[in-house]
Amino acid sequence: MKKSIYILWIFTLPLVSHSQTLLEAALKDKSNIIINKPTRIQLKNYAFNSRDFYGHLDLIGSSFPKKDTAKLKKFITFTKYAKPNLSPWKKEEIPNKIIIALEEYIKPKIGLETIRWKTKEEKKAILKEIRKYNNRGTEWRSFPLAMSRPVFNDDTTLALVGFIRGNNGGNVSLYRKENEGWLWVCELKRWAY
Repeated sequence: MKKSIYILWIFTLPLVSHSQTLLEAALKDKSNIIINKPTRIQLKNYAFNSRDFYGHLDLIGSSFPKKDTAKLKKFITFTKYAKPNLSPWKKEEIPNKIIIALEEYIKPKIGLETIRWKTKEEKKAILKEIRKYNNRGTEWRSFPLAMSRPVFNDDTTLALVGFIRGNNGGNVSLYRKENEGWLWVCELKRWAY
């Protein structure tokens, strides 16, 4: 029994490590406050158009191999119809961010202890974000941030992550694995409320 659990753990470890490094890349320069309930990746009305996609990449200075277009189309179709994992986020999954239930009050001291800040400027920025969140009315324009669980393609070289920023809108971002790290490619879909 112990041997089978160990073997299962060995096989799931690469999936967890892929997810963690992707989450670090996906959350770079985003809110420090994240809702514990994941959102769905909203691609229902999205239709991939390679001309628009590559034209947009040229405008933003991003790259994606043209040989991988068929793989991307298949991945988008899979994501549209896949059943999402909506189990709540745990603090271990997203280290260095504040995971909260919706409408939960954040104690500034505990929030600061959760995030490993390095400079006084970072500490001030985190405290400012916590205060803004705690003092918000019934609606806030940019947070809390709701994030989907990443969806990976078959060979874990592509990933999609969905974000919703309070009542400000959201996006679905595409990431590509390169040199053992995850690079943001573009926003496949973006919307505003």
